[in-house]
Amino acid sequence: MAELLLEILSEEIPSRMQLNAREQLKKVFTEGLTKNNLSATKIQSFVSTRRLVLFAEKIEVSSNANLEVKGPKTDALVQAVEGFARKYNKEISDLEKRQTEKGEFYFLVNKISSQQILEVLTNLINDILLNFTWPKSMRWSNNSKSWVRPIRNILCLYDGKILPVNFENIKANRQSIGHRFLSDGWFEVRYFVDYSENLKKRFVILDFEEKLKYIESEILKIAEENNLVCKSDNKLLEEVAGLVEWPSVLLGKFKSEFLNVPEPILTITMKTHQRYFPLYKKNGDLSNYFIAVANSDQKASKTIIQGNEKVLAARLSDAQFFFEQDIKNKLLNNIPKLSRITFHAKLGNMQEKVERLSKLALFIAMWVPFANLEKVEKAANLAKADLMTYIVQEFPELQGLMGKIYAELEGYDKEVYEAIQTHYLPLGPESQLPEIPEAITVSLADKIDNIVGFFSIDEIPTSSKDPYALRRAALGIIRIIIQHNIQIPLKIVLDTSFTLYPSHYFKNNEVKENVVKKHRRVVEEIIEFIFERFKYYKKLQGIRQDVFDAVMALTDSDNLATINNKIVLLEKLLADGSKQQILIALNRVESILYANEDDKHSLKVNEKLFENTFESDLFELINDIKNDALKYLKYQKYEKLFEVISVLVNPINQFFDNVIVNDERPEIRKNRLALLQNIQELTKGLANFSMLNFRN
Repeated sequence: MAELLLEILSEEIPSRMQLNAREQLKKVFTEGLTKNNLSATKIQSFVSTRRLVLFAEKIEVSSNANLEVKGPKTDALVQAVEGFARKYNKEISDLEKRQTEKGEFYFLVNKISSQQILEVLTNLINDILLNFTWPKSMRWSNNSKSWVRPIRNILCLYDGKILPVNFENIKANRQSIGHRFLSDGWFEVRYFVDYSENLKKRFVILDFEEKLKYIESEILKIAEENNLVCKSDNKLLEEVAGLVEWPSVLLGKFKSEFLNVPEPILTITMKTHQRYFPLYKKNGDLSNYFIAVANSDQKASKTIIQGNEKVLAARLSDAQFFFEQDIKNKLLNNIPKLSRITFHAKLGNMQEKVERLSKLALFIAMWVPFANLEKVEKAANLAKADLMTYIVQEFPELQGLMGKIYAELEGYDKEVYEAIQTHYLPLGPESQLPEIPEAITVSLADKIDNIVGFFSIDEIPTSSKDPYALRRAALGIIRIIIQHNIQIPLKIVLDTSFTLYPSHYFKNNEVKENVVKKHRRVVEEIIEFIFERFKYYKKLQGIRQDVFDAVMALTDSDNLATINNKIVLLEKLLADGSKQQILIALNRVESILYANEDDKHSLKVNEKLFENTFESDLFELINDIKNDALKYLKYQKYEKLFEVISVLVNPINQFFDNVIVNDERPEIRKNRLALLQNIQELTKGLANFSMLNFRN
């Protein structure tokens, strides 16, 4: 049975790294087999708290691996022979010369023996052990090589025999061990079947999905038996499954008096700090029961759950104390205390940040429809006040949410406390955006202040590093502006943000650049940075590159919403077969105008030079629609504009089909170019339609 079994046993692998490691192991092994002309009928990888496992069945030489490939003649140019050998990852010396009826040729003879398979697998696994990628790894003892945690044993068998694999001083063998506390020592392995069976007998569920399903079903069963509900949380479920090899699902309880503490504090304490699942009553209220998953068997359940309840009670007591202390104080009183928190060593403290945030938010509010200035100012002032609360200092992940809870308790308007919480949004490329105008305003101000500050002190993202999450902030700004169609001039806002920082922050004695020059340079760099992210964002949305380029080629605006509206409209017109015709017509017009760029400046149409009705009819129709078209262009009613100018499709096509624009007579050629320039004026600045590609 030509099967391979590899188990790398180590100290506990962090749960968040396990599934990626499992996928990586399978991927690199599969690629390694293919590269060496080998294949397997089945390749599986497994991961648990302490082990990373690979199983491959029926490893054999690929069906086409032993084929002989005829190459060039032996008297062919050496470059041709080298190219042939390189194609198969070989050297010329690896090729065989053979005489045929048509002369002597090079042949690639690719045969792999059983002995070579052993060598290939040994080298492949050693290579995987050496080059495996972990988000974080460590060295131990006197080892020079690293792994996520210290390796304790390597089991590696091929066809039931030990492969000479090793990692530092650990040599592969045929032994494995079960659960750290519940099993009874090492056992010998011959094949995968007896390996997985023995593991289960020794309290290890190797299949991650089987373990996950078991935990989930037990949670649902216990909740139902107690007339309670457990809300779905796949992230927590996966994390918990990664912490245990033999799960034991247990019901626990805490004192009902803790339910007086706001629910988010209780649930975050249970989930984030203890990895417990909170249980709810059927009416949706939080109950004083929870579920814990232990890495043990049911025999110890009573002792384990008592320990869990004791630990949770201590945590909840702390949370209750912090909450009671916090509500004795007003959020406004926390603002001066923000001076104790450094925003950045070169950019001052959080109190100064809040002062800038309030001023910038009020400025931005001019462009955010329905933003109430009084509420914007209050929200911006209080946005960071919860950083000084006991709860947030203990549970940083509650930042924003606690500000909302305390502001609501203090009687602030809903728009104010909602903005305090949601001004941090969006948290990721797909996450929720702030929705109410006050939150949108404060969110934009917060992100712009960050970008301007860090760019000004040259803390700019590099290809691999973005410690202040400025790319995420830029993408958040872009998404907010586009999704809420906020017609905001970016450059003016960035200029204003820059002036809110004290100028001495940006003086650099090593570089002779005054603040005015620096201001101009930094704002230009940020505009470029945001537009690069905008391009990336539109690419992710599947926007055609030619459409993006056509719009960007003529835009001199920094209004992302307007630019986006143009791109979206062009995409829409191109997708509609009948409406696409006007774009094709404009493409023909602009293509010939750009080809005659030197001739078309300041041209005026002379009707006396018209030689046929195709010219006069087109000119007359242009004049008929001109006022309406220019009005819609001015007020950015682009959809209406295209409706109006669509009547030009047939006249433009007839003009091109019957009139030679590049006439040999200069006055006639220029007059016809002037006529086409009249059409171009109707869509001035909208896009360079000659860049649109209609071949597909």
